[in-house]
Amino acid sequence: MQSLTEISRKTFATDADDAYGKDPQLRFDQKRLASLVGFAAFGLPLTLLIGGLLYPGGWSEGLIDRSISHYYYREIVLGDFFVGTLVFIGTLLLAYRGGNENVGKLASVAGLCAFGVAIFPTEGWRFVPPNSTVPGTEWTKVAHYASAAFLFGILAFFCLFVFTLIEPRHRDAAGACLQTKHRRNVIYKISGSVIIAMMLAIAGGGNFLQPAWDRNHLTFWCEAAALFAFGVSWITVGRGMNHLLLDPRDRRDRAIVKGREAAES
Repeated sequence: MQSLTEISRKTFATDADDAYGKDPQLRFDQKRLASLVGFAAFGLPLTLLIGGLLYPGGWSEGLIDRSISHYYYREIVLGDFFVGTLVFIGTLLLAYRGGNENVGKLASVAGLCAFGVAIFPTEGWRFVPPNSTVPGTEWTKVAHYASAAFLFGILAFFCLFVFTLIEPRHRDAAGACLQTKHRRNVIYKISGSVIIAMMLAIAGGGNFLQPAWDRNHLTFWCEAAALFAFGVSWITVGRGMNHLLLDPRDRRDRAIVKGREAAES
């Protein structure tokens, strides 16, 4: 029986005939796109947290909601920002190709899941007070939680079994893995582990540790940690903000793209 690593190596390794895998400009553009995904994911919980300071109630009830998804119901900017950011992330994931057709398809599924989290609210189309019911609430909640579970599950799979693949270009002349690739893989593995841990914490704590769980906004903090891990991993894929993570091919791609841009300006 093949391991997940073996399956991912055969299924998601860079395709030599894929335009996004062999063209320096497209490779560079895909890294920019991945960085945008990462910065948006990283910034979402931070912006909602800071925005809560300006919300009526300030430091008391207004600062932190039960979960990040509950910001959907904030009427002053934050609800729109929550939905808009998820749609932005979903659109970028739909556009991400990654140098392999299967990587692109998996990213597209994740993008559709991000749309699902945004479109189907966690408590129905309008906020439902506790112990009351509104028609349509249950199926929207199911769609929301299913979308979120699939989204974070795919993101964790990317971190642990796609981004960590070591291909021939990641080895030096002696066959050893490049240090830059090793550093990136450490980040990917930590990020994937954090995402899985936070998913399990939400599933367990939300069911077995009530009411203390909600009182301390632990779903929010777990979701924030998962989004930070998601953001860091995709920023790393995009080589954003850290030249220490660049492989020789990354440096060549940057030089080629900058040369083209200078020639066109």
